[in-house]
Amino acid sequence: MLELVERFESFLSFLPRLHKKVFAGCQALEQLNMTPSQFNTLQVVAHRPEWRMTDLSTRLHVSAGSLTTMMNRLIELELIERTRSTTDRRVVTVKLTDKGTTILQSGRDHMRSTLAAILATLPPADREELRVSLETMNGIMNKIV
Repeated sequence: MLELVERFESFLSFLPRLHKKVFAGCQALEQLNMTPSQFNTLQVVAHRPEWRMTDLSTRLHVSAGSLTTMMNRLIELELIERTRSTTDRRVVTVKLTDKGTTILQSGRDHMRSTLAAILATLPPADREELRVSLETMNGIMNKIV
């Protein structure tokens, strides 16, 4: 078990560097000075037409205070819109703006083209092995998170 934990830890250490590499040079994100966490938040928000802040906090595994700070920045950038429920003033919801949708698509397009270029440098056998491995990883990750 310890070996598996160590290998997983090693894998996780690659993720921030990979994220930085695939988004490097993305003008849409750089112009807004967006962080990877902010972009990830946009990706999650895009999965629903509207999120309650409490549900989004749970989904992102961050405290309500941390999420509020991030949302304030995304609202300032006009990527997210925050509203209060008219029936229950305690309920706050957020959703992507049109600008947020545009920035999200631009970031995704950049990420995909960068990944395609990186993956094209691998031999076909490595690409296939990676494809199978990622399929397996995604299946397992869906079971544990």
